[in-house]
Amino acid sequence: ATARASAAVSLASRLAPRGRRNRRAAPVVAAGETLVRRLYARVVVYLLAFLVRSALGTGLQSKPETHCHVQFPKRTMPFLVLALNPSIDAEWCVDSVRWGEKNLVTSERRWAGGKGVNVARWLRHLGEKGHLLLPLGGEPGRELARQLRQERLSATIVPLRQPTRVNVIVTTADRRQLRFNPLGPKLLLAEWRAIARATDRVLASTDCLILSGSITREAPAASYAPLIRKARAVGSKPLL
Repeated sequence: ATARASAAVSLASRLAPRGRRNRRAAPVVAAGETLVRRLYARVVVYLLAFLVRSALGTGLQSKPETHCHVQFPKRTMPFLVLALNPSIDAEWCVDSVRWGEKNLVTSERRWAGGKGVNVARWLRHLGEKGHLLLPLGGEPGRELARQLRQERLSATIVPLRQPTRVNVIVTTADRRQLRFNPLGPKLLLAEWRAIARATDRVLASTDCLILSGSITREAPAASYAPLIRKARAVGSKPLL
């Protein structure tokens, strides 16, 4: 099924640029681009399902080497999802985008966003037990926490001084979009340490640590490295 979806995405991606050269084909192009996005989403779901099954399957159930005498504690939580830079996603619907003019928003909706939160949703959809660990701050952070409670997504929250980011999506009547994603909050050293302590408390009872989504503003590219080392040290499989 994944191969068929990938082939369809590849075909639609090749045909879409041709349609853009013909202005009269604009509705067809828009529909084709919508199809491409949906197919990409389907491929991502298939890959996530494969990774989840792999993490719970051969990778975790393989027999330990005979010379290894380390005994890890009993796991009570299959997946810990660490989302360092979650967001509130706000979609504004407009008839069209007019540069330099007022654009009236006909409708608006907001939801808890970020790749880590989406992974937690899909884990639940696949029947797996997962737990989110995420830093949140300000009114957007409180709003995101309420959204998680409403969705009944299990979460540990590390409070931040700066507010959680709000991603803005502008969607036109013909389903074209503009996306504006802030960099997110800059974490203090004390906040990084709080995240590390919270991860340590949960990690020992976790089968798999999933590190998903972007890192925070000005965070070093190797921010995930010490967390991966900690996961391996306690026998939890890291998945980046």
